[in-house]
Amino acid sequence: MLTTKSGHLAPSPSLTARLVSQIRSEIVGGKLAVGDQLPTEAQLMQTFGVSRTVVREAVAALRAEGLVTTRQGRGAFVAAAGTGVPFQVTPEEASSLTDILMILELRATLEVEAAGLAAERRTPADLERISKALAELERQIEAGADSIEADFDFHIAVADAGGNPYFGRVLQSLGAALIPRRRVEFETPALRRAYLDRVQAEHRAIETAVAKGNVGAARKAMEKHLSGSRYRFRLRLGIEGDTAVAGVAD
Repeated sequence: MLTTKSGHLAPSPSLTARLVSQIRSEIVGGKLAVGDQLPTEAQLMQTFGVSRTVVREAVAALRAEGLVTTRQGRGAFVAAAGTGVPFQVTPEEASSLTDILMILELRATLEVEAAGLAAERRTPADLERISKALAELERQIEAGADSIEADFDFHIAVADAGGNPYFGRVLQSLGAALIPRRRVEFETPALRRAYLDRVQAEHRAIETAVAKGNVGAARKAMEKHLSGSRYRFRLRLGIEGDTAVAGVAD
């Protein structure tokens, strides 16, 4: 079990980073061995006095570092006891809408090409993985669940389907920042559901194009998805005049 001297993390603007550092030290120091299961979300929340969101962001960051893996319905497990930290986008670096916009710009340079490669090279196993990720995302949306992990898994599945492992590794390095809506407050449940329905429709268009092997359509569908996200976040920032993005999002 992970331990702290006080039993709780001290108040800090970077609770996620502190929790990541604590768990990382337990792994690198050998207190948590490869294959060991991390404490449950509830246990981590109680031990460190943090919210569920902080715990999930910490696990996503550790997953991006390659230190842990997550298994659906089972939890997080130690994957490796690394000694160095690769490139990553920390939760503090993705804490504002301006940061999110820049991350979406980075993603567009990678994921549009990755989607095209997926349509060109995907295997039946790749298509099954993409379909399962999309179905799980749909299930979680219907259940009113967080759905962040399933969204993350969908994008990684599409990237991996291109047969170039570096795309997926770079996206993994973004961790929780890959799916930015956890940082957005929706005024009402209805607005949140409308947002998710639109995002899911964009996901289905990507899946369809990849399944058909239509390279151009897959690139266009991913570009529309990410451009639409940028447009929606620009609206929240009050930035106007991006007609090209607005046209895509509409």
